[in-house]
Amino acid sequence: IMGLLYPARVCKDKAIECILSSQKIVDLLGDDEFKTAPAPGLLYKKVFPFARIPETTDIAAPYICCETNITNISSDTVCDVELMIFVTCHTSMMPGEFGTLVDMIADAIDDEINHKHGFGIGKVTPSERYPVGYVLPNYNYITRKVVYLFKDFSFRHGAKDYG
Repeated sequence: IMGLLYPARVCKDKAIECILSSQKIVDLLGDDEFKTAPAPGLLYKKVFPFARIPETTDIAAPYICCETNITNISSDTVCDVELMIFVTCHTSMMPGEFGTLVDMIADAIDDEINHKHGFGIGKVTPSERYPVGYVLPNYNYITRKVVYLFKDFSFRHGAKDYG
């Protein structure tokens, strides 16, 4: 039997896999060492499986953070999982070719995740409550927050859908 946190971990891992496998997102992150997707080397460098606030001593760069919550438990085998994506960018890097860099990265992530199958039983949809917003972690960085909902994630079928 799987624990309650299993769906949260699987959904987060799958989202990070989608992010690191996207050439468009890898290009937007602009890393000198990891330039080709899939780019697992960006994990814990520019993509984090937890909410992270950059320090003022960090190199000015964009970051992606993922976090999950269990929002509803329907039965002992089915629950709803909320995925939060935080795209954080130093203010000096915000101007982009088609808008701000945080919005361009968030849009590329949305292309990879929104309405996709493979995260559980149903498709991923934007959260009904505050699907998009901004967070100001400190005066040097700005963060775009995007929230998705995985309805009816099955504890039994989640591992099969992962991958």
